[in-house]
Amino acid sequence: MKLGRSVIGLPLFSALALVALAGCKNETSPSATEDPLTGDWNSTACYGSATKPEGVESCKTTLSFGKELDFEVTAQWVYPAAAEKQAGCVTTRRITGQEWSTDHTKGTLKISGPAQATEERTDCVDEKDNQKAAPTTDVQSVSGESQYTVHGDTLTINSGKLRGSYTR
Repeated sequence: MKLGRSVIGLPLFSALALVALAGCKNETSPSATEDPLTGDWNSTACYGSATKPEGVESCKTTLSFGKELDFEVTAQWVYPAAAEKQAGCVTTRRITGQEWSTDHTKGTLKISGPAQATEERTDCVDEKDNQKAAPTTDVQSVSGESQYTVHGDTLTINSGKLRGSYTR
């Protein structure tokens, strides 16, 4: 009888152990759906520029961390309607094709892979200034590793090309 319980108990214990392990989350490499970075983070900084460029009215930078570990940067520069060049235009630069990963134990964010960059202009006062999205080499790549922290709805990237504060 003892042998019978032992044989029956072992598979039951093994099955319970597997279910318990499946429910555990690996803190150094959670899936993207569980990662606090997943989603969009916004800033009013002008991506690729330490200060707001002359003639630019406002900027918006969005970092998109996808559930499939895809990463995208969308940077918009808005020019006033009375500007000498690009009057009223919204210039949108987009970097796609890269992947992201994190190591929560070290507080590091890594962006890797080849990037494709495009630039387009829309909403211009003079319609001939509008330009469809086209490949560009004028946009900085974001590959590399950065230190970061997340507190509530604020993402702070402390180093690297994406350095700054972003909110949801």
